[in-house]
Amino acid sequence: MKKSKLYLDTPVISRLEALDAPETLRLWDEIKAGVYDIVVSEYGY
Repeated sequence: MKKSKLYLDTPVISRLEALDAPETLRLWDEIKAGVYDIVVSEYGY
């Protein structure tokens, strides 16, 4: 099965472990499990 590519902007990465947003914790678990191919811009803010 082909993985979906997920583009993460730098502010999103800083919110991945936000305890007040359980959906980001679930996304972070999926990212760590290798569910997505992650793409991150090399340009920061």
